[in-house]
Amino acid sequence: AGITTDPWVEAATVTTELPSSVHVKIVEREARLITSIGTKLYLVDTKGNIFKEVSESDPGDLPVVTGIEPAAITKDREGVKLRLRRVIDLVADLEHDKVAARYPIQEIHANADGGLRAIIGSDGIVLELGLPPYRTKIAKANRILGELRFRAAMPDIIFLDNRVHPERVVVRMRGDQSKTAKR
Repeated sequence: AGITTDPWVEAATVTTELPSSVHVKIVEREARLITSIGTKLYLVDTKGNIFKEVSESDPGDLPVVTGIEPAAITKDREGVKLRLRRVIDLVADLEHDKVAARYPIQEIHANADGGLRAIIGSDGIVLELGLPPYRTKIAKANRILGELRFRAAMPDIIFLDNRVHPERVVVRMRGDQSKTAKR
């Protein structure tokens, strides 16, 4: 029969029950991210699947993921899916620690080395997170952001990516060209 494919439908099952019943079960996708690939924007579901190009009627208030190259999708679709799932986990951690409530997530950049950079808040504060795990790094960022907010100070970048000394965090303040405020 005429089956149409709707990108919002993740799965559909039809079962019949004799003598005259038909049951239809539809599982819809939930958009979690927008990813910028080449010159186009695509929606990403909660499992890391890129499922459709963004249109005017789609949600536009989702975090945007950058750093995914079009060639990567062709070469290693599963690898791209894993990178997007890492971003989804990071977004969930930022929401869990209430960072995203005060500083909405604007963009997550997936670096070529597998690390992540988050740009948060209306002022575009950069959290240089590096490689996982992220929970401890996000908790540190939350404490630092709270302290800086208390001091009415505006950070530009918070470096949480020191592999040799993960306990060290470096903050570069707005208008400062050198890394300052070591913690």
